Amino acid sequence: MSGKNSKALLLITLMLCITLAVYYSAAMLANAQQPTYTSGSCQNASGSGVLPYQREMGPSDVNVTLFNRYAIRTIYIGDYGLVTVNDTLLVANNGTATASSWIFYLAADVYPNLRYLAAYGNGTNLNVIGAPSFSSLVGMKVDFTSIGGLPINSSLLVTLIQQFSGLVSLEPGSQYVGLLFYKYVISPYSTASYNITVSLPSGAQTLEPVNMTAGTVNSFNCTRLGSFSNGKYDYIFSGGPLIEVSVIRRAEITVDGYIYTTETHRVRNIGPANLTSIHFLVPLSILPDSLTVGDSSGKLSSGNNGLIVSASFRYGVAPNWTYTYYVSYKTALDDYRVSQNGLSVLRLQPVTGYNGSATFEQFSLVLPPHAQLISTNQSFENAGIQDNKIVVTYTFRNVTFLNVGSIEFKYIEDIAQVFQRPILISFGVFAVGFIYIVTRKLFPRTVPVSIAREEEVKARGLTATLKEFSSNYEEKTALTLEMEKLMEDRRKGRISKRAYLEQIEHNRRRIASLTNGINEAKKKLVPANRRYATLIRQLETYEEERENARASLENLELRRRQGKVSGDVYNRLKYENTRKIEKATSGIDSIVVQLRQETL
Repeated sequence: MSGKNSKALLLITLMLCITLAVYYSAAMLANAQQPTYTSGSCQNASGSGVLPYQREMGPSDVNVTLFNRYAIRTIYIGDYGLVTVNDTLLVANNGTATASSWIFYLAADVYPNLRYLAAYGNGTNLNVIGAPSFSSLVGMKVDFTSIGGLPINSSLLVTLIQQFSGLVSLEPGSQYVGLLFYKYVISPYSTASYNITVSLPSGAQTLEPVNMTAGTVNSFNCTRLGSFSNGKYDYIFSGGPLIEVSVIRRAEITVDGYIYTTETHRVRNIGPANLTSIHFLVPLSILPDSLTVGDSSGKLSSGNNGLIVSASFRYGVAPNWTYTYYVSYKTALDDYRVSQNGLSVLRLQPVTGYNGSATFEQFSLVLPPHAQLISTNQSFENAGIQDNKIVVTYTFRNVTFLNVGSIEFKYIEDIAQVFQRPILISFGVFAVGFIYIVTRKLFPRTVPVSIAREEEVKARGLTATLKEFSSNYEEKTALTLEMEKLMEDRRKGRISKRAYLEQIEHNRRRIASLTNGINEAKKKLVPANRRYATLIRQLETYEEERENARASLENLELRRRQGKVSGDVYNRLKYENTRKIEKATSGIDSIVVQLRQETL
């Protein structure tokens, strides 16, 4: 999704929050009084409470002349487990000096799951910086400096937007899922009036705390909420799908003025019921009829309504199973590119829009032939030359489409253009020479991992073989990853020994059968095309790297259980081997998806 589309979504969310805040403020402002700095309870709100260290803080630690005239918390539980919390507060300064900041806290048990945080004052983006923390609280400070502070006897509409993943989980022994979350903004200031609203995912119905169906439901209102109040609500509901998703995305600028994007989506169902369909976001500006969604067997039934694409799977994906599908589309390059001082400036959103958090996202931009990259505004993981084109790759983990933002690329479309412009001659010589040296020294020439689409499969008979090879490899990779997950579940006692052995044996038999099919296809593909031979050798290299890293990881776990490795060494080696597995798996996916594209 493009940067302007993601900003539009963020603006819509912000406007909704502000509209809701203004609606409540009309009724509350006249009656709001300044509460005292005490730990009073919230009326009509069961489960409210005060954190035990509330008495450790006093006027010398926080600016108690601030108070919240009202607060509105809206909790959106997304269709795939992403929890978005919007807090809108009218912060008042009843002191004798301008306030430079406003403090709030995140509970330590949910802070590791935080994926995005932003603050606004009267619609203006405000910096959020760290504040003193406690054993159970992580301090955050909203800085008012950029708007000149909060003057005495005045109020400021503060909006917080937070996104969390991994908080919605299966309820043990049931077909329900649950979310245990805090009712209030944890704040050292008193709040005159509070409203809490919950929005459930589509198709959901709660079991607790009250009988609710999908949509927005006002949970309760309360008044005179004491400082540091922190009660929780446990929402238990059915009908909400849960997934873990990883995406490999490749955007290639074509010489005819388009951006051709291909994506591999691997979705793991971690919910209680079969997963039969999915929806996600794409750029609003995709060209008509260019969108294709498919799996290893061909195209899937899909459709898009503006930004949102819905696709039905070929079969129901059972809990703990994985499904891989592919997306491709074209967009006009000029929708994302502008000219600036003789350079092309391209802004792209690298992260796919799921209403959930992606555990792994890899984004690669392929520049057109003869183009030269000058700079980017985010550090990339890798860069190299593939098929005489510069390829820049980024990797993100545990992200949503909000917390990465757009990446800006500045490049020269044709290096010869530089020397046709006298003003840029000296700059061009320096930039091109510098980039060339850096690219050659730091990022050695790599073996191509994609198939150029300019050459069709010459022999029609190879199409079926290529399709069989791609399908078998995809299924083998999915089964391998599933076996790794089964092993982890068994170690942690999440699955019985009998179920574990049965599933492992089933997967091993299937992998053996798939391997035979892969080897037979290799015998036909390797002698038929030199590029195929190169790619297959690279696949085998990735397979070997993944197996070696996985064996090292298993050996590391054994040494840890035997007490032969320290905690620091264990964590470092585990991270290194896990990264090797991820990179090898990504390499396999990158090659297989291009092979599959040849068969569509």
